[in-house]
Amino acid sequence: ALNGGATMVLIDASASLTAPGRFDAARELAERVIRDAPPTHAVGVMAFAHASDEIAPLSHDRAGALAAVAQLKPGAGATRYRAALRRAGEAFSGRSGRLVVITDLQQSGWDAASEGGIPDTIAVELEDVGGPSANLAMTSLRAEGTDAVAVVHNFSSRPATEQVVFAVDDRRIGAVPLTLAPGGSAEARVPVDGYPSGALSAS
Repeated sequence: ALNGGATMVLIDASASLTAPGRFDAARELAERVIRDAPPTHAVGVMAFAHASDEIAPLSHDRAGALAAVAQLKPGAGATRYRAALRRAGEAFSGRSGRLVVITDLQQSGWDAASEGGIPDTIAVELEDVGGPSANLAMTSLRAEGTDAVAVVHNFSSRPATEQVVFAVDDRRIGAVPLTLAPGGSAEARVPVDGYPSGALSAS
């Protein structure tokens, strides 16, 4: 049945996750997402690095999805978000739901432009596996009314001050200073009304 929605977990299996303990953390996150998915949702798992593989197609077999996650191993290759996101979007076959991307963000910032091809009916969420050295990460970027909203998380035990730069098609449209409490997150927003539509990014 196509109703009931779906939760697809997309796990980064690129070489950067072979660091000790890093992939275990990714696995645990994936298992938590599967277990916490709404009861009506079909659940699926995809892994991506240089290619994306559907390792558990969308179904109501949560035990099968958990088993698929348990067998995953990180491989070689760089992270290719764009192709993986497009493949994951197609796997929904018209269903609405959420796509949870589990990655260590080894790309400079999360580029919302790479969400190209994902329908509006699918919410994209980012779960950062951040290593010990990762201190700040952008965990989401979305359009809200006429604003662009970026959420930044501080994973360190010290306060941090940073600025979030927003761009449309690589043209800078604004920079917002943020002060983050230790372990806290904060939202930066800029109005995008009046700008021609294009690929929105924040860094």
